[in-house]
This record gives sequence, structure tokens and C-alpha cells, in this order.
Amino acid sequence: MQKVTYPIVLKLQAPIEHGSETIYELLFKRPRVKHFKRMRMDNPGMDDAVEIISQLTGHPPSVIDELVMEDMDAASEILGNLFPASRKTTKQR
Repeated sequence: MQKVTYPIVLKLQAPIEHGSETIYELLFKRPRVKHFKRMRMDNPGMDDAVEIISQLTGHPPSVIDELVMEDMDAASEILGNLFPASRKTTKQR
């Protein structure tokens, strides 16, 4: 297993204008159980991803909603790599 260094930096392909600020990158902090416990485990959706990315980066969901799909795909990939390993390997009965 590869060691992850935090924060994980995602440089945005399309920076986001938020008020008087321009956001060029998202910094993902180390996730905790609290970040995943409200996620729908049976059928996670875009709302779940936006909420968790918001919590891990410190930006409100309204900022994450403005990501272009290429940046959302990259953020989702980071999120997927942070997802608890036990959930990735758990078999459905």
C-alpha cells in the first residue's frame, strides 16, 4: 500500500470564481470516519461526493458545485482512493 501525504493537491483545469477569490486548487485533508458516516453506502451519488469533497477541502458545497466535469472526475478519483479499503473489497451477499 502506497503512503499518502496530506494535503493532497488537485490543481484545477478550470479555476473557480467565488466572490472576490479565484480558487486554483483544492487541498484534500486526511479523511476521518465522520466524513463518510452520512454517506449512502448502498447507492452513493453525486450529492454524497460533493458533500465529502466539501468537508475534506474546506470549501462550501456551492464551490464544489461549480467544478467542471474534468475537475470533478479528478476530485472523485482522489475521493475513491481515500475510501476505506474494507468498503472497496467487501463482497455483496
